[in-house]
Parts: sequence; structure tokens; C-alpha cells
Amino acid sequence: MATLLRTRSSYLLLYTLLGILLASCGAPQTILVRSNNFGTTVGGMIGTSTGTSTTMLNKSRSTNKQQRTWKRSSLLANKVQIKIGDKKSLPIQSMRASIKIDGFRARVILDYHFYNDNNRPYEATFQLRLPNGASPYYLAFGESIYQSHSPQFKNKNFYPANEQISAFDSKQIQESYSKTTIKLREARMVTRAKAVRAYHNTVHKRVDPALLEWSGSGVFNGRLFPIQANKLHRVVIAYDVDLRQTPSHYHFNFPLPNKIKHKQIHFDVATIKGSRLKLKNHYNVIAKRKRTVFSVKNPKDSHLQFTIKRSTTTVVAGVDRYTKRAHFALRLDPRLTYRKSKDNKPEAVFLIDISLSNPVKSFNRSLKLMNQILATNQKNIKKFAVLFFNARSFWWRKTYSENNSKQRQTLLQYANTLSLQGASDIDLALNMATKQPLIDTTTANLYLISDGSTNWGETRLNAIARKFKHNFKNKLFAYSTATTGVNATLLSRLSSISNGAYYTVNNDKAISKAAIAIQASSWKIKKLQVTHGRDIIIQGNPSQIYPGQILTIAGRGQPKAGDIIKLTISNGLSSKVKKYRITHNISSSLAGRLYGITAVNLMESLQQERDNTIIQSYALHYRVIGQNTSLLMLESERDYQRYNIKPKDNIRTIRQTSASYIIKSLLRQQRKAALSDKQLFISMLNHLKHIDGVTPVMSAELKTVIGQLPTSAFTIKFKLPTDYQAVNLLAKNRENKHDSESLDNSNSSYESNNVKQVRPAQAIDIKSDKAYQLIIDKYKSLAAKKQPSRALVALSSLLELNAGKVKHMRLVSYYLLQMKQYRDAWFLFQQISQKRPHEAPAYIALARIAENNKQWALASLYYEILLNAQWDNRYRYVTRLATIEYKILLRKMIALTPPNKRSNKVSYAFLQYATKRLSQLSLSSNQTNSGLMVAIEWNTMGADIDLHIKTPKREHLYYSRRQASNGATLENDDTSGMGPEIFRSAALHGTYKVGVKYFSNNSTRKTLRTAILMSIYRNIGSSQASVERKVIVLRSSGEVNWLKKFRAK
Repeated sequence: MATLLRTRSSYLLLYTLLGILLASCGAPQTILVRSNNFGTTVGGMIGTSTGTSTTMLNKSRSTNKQQRTWKRSSLLANKVQIKIGDKKSLPIQSMRASIKIDGFRARVILDYHFYNDNNRPYEATFQLRLPNGASPYYLAFGESIYQSHSPQFKNKNFYPANEQISAFDSKQIQESYSKTTIKLREARMVTRAKAVRAYHNTVHKRVDPALLEWSGSGVFNGRLFPIQANKLHRVVIAYDVDLRQTPSHYHFNFPLPNKIKHKQIHFDVATIKGSRLKLKNHYNVIAKRKRTVFSVKNPKDSHLQFTIKRSTTTVVAGVDRYTKRAHFALRLDPRLTYRKSKDNKPEAVFLIDISLSNPVKSFNRSLKLMNQILATNQKNIKKFAVLFFNARSFWWRKTYSENNSKQRQTLLQYANTLSLQGASDIDLALNMATKQPLIDTTTANLYLISDGSTNWGETRLNAIARKFKHNFKNKLFAYSTATTGVNATLLSRLSSISNGAYYTVNNDKAISKAAIAIQASSWKIKKLQVTHGRDIIIQGNPSQIYPGQILTIAGRGQPKAGDIIKLTISNGLSSKVKKYRITHNISSSLAGRLYGITAVNLMESLQQERDNTIIQSYALHYRVIGQNTSLLMLESERDYQRYNIKPKDNIRTIRQTSASYIIKSLLRQQRKAALSDKQLFISMLNHLKHIDGVTPVMSAELKTVIGQLPTSAFTIKFKLPTDYQAVNLLAKNRENKHDSESLDNSNSSYESNNVKQVRPAQAIDIKSDKAYQLIIDKYKSLAAKKQPSRALVALSSLLELNAGKVKHMRLVSYYLLQMKQYRDAWFLFQQISQKRPHEAPAYIALARIAENNKQWALASLYYEILLNAQWDNRYRYVTRLATIEYKILLRKMIALTPPNKRSNKVSYAFLQYATKRLSQLSLSSNQTNSGLMVAIEWNTMGADIDLHIKTPKREHLYYSRRQASNGATLENDDTSGMGPEIFRSAALHGTYKVGVKYFSNNSTRKTLRTAILMSIYRNIGSSQASVERKVIVLRSSGEVNWLKKFRAK
């Protein structure tokens, strides 16, 4: 009965990439100035803070009672945490960073050693934040040869002198690092469908996989198993990232983890004539010919700030060792002439992100930016309105306000009372501002100030962009004020399709530039040529450019110093050709991958169908993690062969195709006609054919029915939520003037309305049991008060803090179903089905939501997916439950569809199919139409949850006793999946008790939570069938938790 334990001695690295920000697709309007901490003055209030990541809970004292306050932790870029369960962290023994800088591009190799100081092996969680725009390409894991008895362990000298520190490609890393690592295993780049298949099946069979996926939020999360007892382990991660650019310099800022005493930072920098290198707070570095190499050991600083004096235009170029084709990349400042725009709108609508992903420093800067835009452009912007958003959206005022200092001051005073909380639903905010606005936005430009995080509501970039383009015809200007976790791809796309611009705003000087930049007229890019260059693409694919905008250009070929860049632009009245001379060239292998990253991100941002072999080929070859590919690590070559994972030869595709042509083709397809919801549904069915363990087999009759259904039948329609008003759900603390130090990492308070002081020493990790329970308690309290939207915002904080974790998605989705927040639950289950297409429970949830939304045809199709696919055996009772629920739906559909609706040819054809299908299911099912059924499902794979029932005759049914004297049956005992476990009865009158027992889970996990979705079905077999659902969160326990007592009549 208990869950099987893994006994293998080999390493298992269960990695999930919960958030690597692949923002390099975007073409941000770069207003980048040296970043530092500063006091942000907004409406007379000053707050000082630093960019942060994972949220923490703090207790603070007021004069009357102790208050609780949300606080951000200090998980900055490159800082790693390895935890057992929710509380205990494994000590990081040492860190080495090898940094290669070629022009404006850097490659970073992070090498960590950590030690399991416990007397038993554990599964550990791994968390690392990467800087904005970082694109990871390499992961390796192994056990170090240096253990606790060795002198190297005592001295923390894990990096021998003969180990090559200038190893920057996978082959060099493997050859060099393997000398001090036992079986250093590398992850392989594979298509996402194959990765999911192999990961799912090997975990089920207790074989050792590792999986890296893209989730889109800036945090690199995963699992490590087994972390052997009293052993030293090694993790190597590599990524590429751009340097920050100012008019005369490139800047590389490398945050250092302060709790790791033993650290080495190694630089290998390409130098050109006239270069001046400077490492702040250490020493001036003497530039050498071609490359300058130096190291820093155990620096005391929190950051290493490296500065390079740059030339006017430097090209980075190199030859791909596989395709033998040359690639290049460069940054270009077009130095456009400022010309005041004649198309400024008299109204401005600001969309301000107040989600938990927005650090306090960033939010203060957002308010200052908004104020500066309004003040600087007061002559042009006569009126303004503000929509604040997180998982819900609300207007500051339901009308425009005059743009004057008094109204701006009133707005800032109000904004400083708000709390940063919840997840971010940009799609909802855009819809409320454009589709069904309380305020007329037809004569306004939109100003979106956000990090672009999309972890709530609609998350598909194409779907968001398609709806926005259809609803809004003016310009959108997007701004990111955060230093980490920015989704530049989305922000660039929204601004590009509306002929606006995207700006990154990092400090006061940048705010001033951004405020005045909107007055400038844009220029349309007509043509771009580079001598000795071809297949040229621009990061973000901007159609319009503005003065001050920096273009990142990539292509094939090998331009050199002296070659010319020709940029043809038009302002609508005339065209001009601007020429720029390349001043220097650097030979580098980084150029090819930057070309690949730019190409793949542009293709994926335009990709409509799920499967595109050409995009997959580009992503695989250039090692770009995204929508189409993942990094997968298995134990041996035999394991890869088992799942037909072979090194795919994509060289021919890369040689014979042109990225620029593919991107133009995708753009033409999208302009011609974006895929409808019906086409997307059919594309999803085709995608499932490639997922092992699913393979839907649709009958010819069902295919005909799908073809006859109108497009509207596939469009899920939800009423936009409007009940969420401006409230202090979580109390304020940002305006604290008395303790600026305490606000350095603060985000928002939890319940106090008068926080006077925040005590960092009292911080409690947000992932601790206490903090987790506080969120759940707050949600339950608000739900009980019949404030569903406020409860939803509180609950969504869990997902913001655990972005991309499917287990948490299921947990939150269950609560949403209980609250009848079907729109939000729909999008979450859609995310789950995209991340885990092989898991049947997501499809039954989507069917239930469509049914509750009275979109019966769509619900029927999701049930058909479940009934017509060849699912893994562990999901056999999911399909049985789907059969029962589908029959309930068909009876209701046939009974409740009015006769006048049946005159419609399509509806009548579908009803005919429904009648026939009900008859087929009734004949094929050997289940009786019992009147009562109880089912439990849960959110964690591998948890062994047992259903317990006490009948009116006081018979106790559970896994060892499944049959009651009256024939009532507990049908199954699920020990490997996520349920369901089902109890069926002919509904003997009397009182029933429903209980669950948390029998077991993976013993290597120290702390886990499992949520139970309990469903009670009454009057099964009739059109009056009803379902009652309840969600309960369990902890490990050997006792039966009696959840529900009800009476059957």
C-alpha cells in the first residue's frame, strides 16, 4: 500500500525550469544608465529598497499589537538555495563563476558545491535566479570526488590548479570538470513532447530523469535526487546574457551570494584597441592584446561591477563548428533625429502592475515614472485614468481626471496606500481597458508599466496579442522598471503591434528620458543591410523605432571592421538611408547562439500551432529552451534509446532555411488570419498524437461533428470580473519613513493598516508551513465573507511565489473550482495541460469548467479526448470517472436544450450525436446507474491517499475492506497517480461519513502538502444529477481525516 521507495544508488536530478526569463526575444527601448540604490520621491513620500525575488513573511510591531508583513528575500541573480523540504537549507560550500565577455555579450558558467549534512539521502529543491535576458544552455550534475575526510573538503579547495577555468562550451566543461566529479552527467536538448514523455515514464518507473522546462519568470527551480547522505555534490549551470550599455561603456554587474565564504570569479575578456577595463572597488585591470584574463578570490563586495570602454559599433562574429556557417551580432544606436510627434493623444490610460512579482523599489519607480510622464507631457496629455492590476483589475476612478499637479498628487497619495500582492493577469487588465472599458479609451494611448509576468489568466502570448490588437487601435507604450524577472518578449510584442515602444527604466535619469521619449515621432524600418551579412533579423522585430532606441542585430555572414550598415527608414513623408561604419570586430563563438536565440524567440512569439518542426530544429541546434524544447537528463545512453531520443541532425535544416524568411512567413500568416479557437483546438488534438501515452483516436463521426460545430462553440466565454475594488487587502508599509533599512526588501504587508516598523530579523520564509497556512487562512476568511475576488487575489500569491509548479497550480485550481471562479481555473488547467499533456486529470477539469459555463459542446469534446485516448494505465479510473460525468452531461444536455434551439442544423446534428453517444456509453459501461457516488482526487503525483467511507449501517470501507453488505463498493485503491478513488452505492438512505487518510508519500521529501478535491454525486442516472465539491489540504498523517458528513435521501 505504501508508496514504493527508490533504492537506486545513482543520482537523480529532477529539475523543472520554473522560471528562466527568456527575454532576449524582445527589442527593448534601452534607456540604461548605471544602476544604484536611491531614494524614490513620489508624491512627497520617500522609500528606499532593492530589487528582490522570493517573498518572505515578517512580523513587525506597532504600538498596540504584533503585525505581520510580507517581505521580499534577498535571492538576487546568481544566488542559489538548495533546500530539503520547506525549511532546512543545505550549505553551499563554494562557488566559482567563469565569465567570458565578448563585446556586448557574456557567457557565465556557475559551478556550485553543496553538502548534504544529514545521515540519510533526500530529495532537495534547487532555486537560482538568473538576470534579465539570461538564456541558459547547459546543466550538469554529479558527486564530487572530495568528501568530508579529504583535506580539500576541510580547506574548501574544490578547484584544482590544473582544472581549466576558461572552459566555455559543453565539450570543454565535460573534459575539464570530469576530473574532479564522479560521473558528471549533462542534460540533452530534446523536443518538449519527448522530454515530457521520458520524464513522466521514468519517474513512474523509479528511474533517474532530469527535466528543464521554460516557464517564463526569472527563477531557476528544480529537484535533486538522491542527495546522498554526508556527500559533497556539484551542479554546473551556464547561461548567456547581454551587458548593459551606456553611451560610452558596457557594464557587467555580477551579484555575489553573501553567505558563501569561498568563491572565485574568473574573467576572460575580449579586448580591442583603446579598451579600458575597470573592476570597481578592486583595481584597474590592464588590458592585454586580444584577451585579458584575471581572477578575484573571495571578494567582500555584494556585487562585482565590471566596466569596458566601448567603441562606436563592434561586431561579434564566429563560425558554427557544426554547420560551418558564420554568424554575427552587433548593437546599433541609430542616433535618430528628434522630431516631435503630431499624433499624441489627449488622453492617457495607465495600467500599473501591483502584483507580488513587482518589488517595492520597482513599484516606487513605476509611480515616479507615471508622475513624470504626466508632468512632462501636461500640454499634450489633458486627461488621464489609471487601472491597477494583479490577478484582478480596478480603476482608480471611473472617469478621466484632469492632468494637473493636484490630481497627480491625489493619485500618488492613493497609490501609496496599496499593497503589492497576488499574481499578475495582464490579459484581464488589457481587456478591461479596451474591450469593456468603464472609461472610453478610443482617444487614448495606453501606458503599461509592468514586468510582463504572465502566470495568471491567459498566458499564451499569441492569444493575448491577438485579442489586444483586435480591441485596441491606438498606441501602447510599455515600461519595465524591475531589475529581474522581466518578460520583455510580451512587452515588446504588445508595443510593436500597436506601433508603440518598449522602454526599460532603471533609475532617475532613465525616468526623465522615458517621459520625454513619447513626444518623439517614430520612424518605420524599411530595410536593413550589412556588408558581408545576410539573413538579418532584429531582436524583437520592431516595425517602428524611436530616438534613443538601441537595436540588437543578428544574422549570417562575417562582417568585419570597415564594413557598412545601411538602415533605410521612413517617417511617412519621406525616406532616408543612414549609414554606420563597423569600427571593430571580435571573433567569438557567442555570436551563433545569439543569432539562434533571437531567431527562436521571434519564431515562437509568432508560432500559432503547437508543433513546428523547423522551429524545433532551430531551438535544438542553438540550444534554446522554450515552447518547443527542454533539457532532459537521464542516467544512461540506454535510457535515451528507450525513448528514441537520439542526437538529431538539424544541420541540414539550418543550412537550407533562412530565419528571416521563416519569421516573415509567420508574420504573413498572422496578418492574413490568426488561427481561430476551433483551429487551435484541432491543433491541440494533432499535438496529442505525438504524446506517448495519449494518442487520441477520434471516430470519423466525431471528426464530422467537430467540423460542423461553429467556431463560437470552441471559444470559452467568461464574464469579466468587476467586483474587485480598490482595497487594502494586505496592509501598506511602503511609505514607512522611520526605518528605511527595514524597507530595503519589503514588498507588502499582510494585515496591518498601521505598520510603523518592519523587523528583518523576524523574517519567516514564505514557503514555511506558517506562512503557507497564513495565505490559505486569509483566502478562507475572505471566501467565507463572500468576497471571492479578494480571496482569489490572496490565493494567487501562492502561485506567484511558486511560478510554474504544476502541483501548486492544481492546488490553487481546486480552490478556484470551489469558489466557482471558473475563468481563472480554466486558464490554470490550460497551463497544466500544456505543461503536462500526458496527464488526464487536466482534461476532465477543463470539461467540468466548460460544462459549468454551459458550453456543453466544448465540454463534450474534452470528455471525448479522455474516452478516446490510450492513456497510461494509472489514469484508467480518471477515464471511468469521465465516462460517468459525460453521461450526466449528455442526459442534462438532451433534457434541457429547448426545442427551438434544435432547429439549428449544427445544434441538431450535435444533439443527434449526443443521443447516440449516450446510448453507446450506457451499453458499453458495465457500471450500474447507482444514485450515489463519492470520488477523491489530489494534486501531488505519487502521494498515496486512501478514501474511507462509513455507511448508514456503520460499516467502514477502505482499501482493505471494499465491499459493504448492501453491495456498496469502494472501487479502487490508487497508489501511483493522482486519483480518483471512487465509492459507489445504490444510495441507501441514511448518514454517510467521508474521510481520507494520507497513507504515504515519497519518504525522501521532508515536507509536502496534498490537496484533496472531494466530489459527492447524487441522483446519478437521472437528468437531476448534482455534484457537490470541496477542497481540503492534508498533511502527512497516519490518522483518518473525516471531511464530510451528509445524509442521502
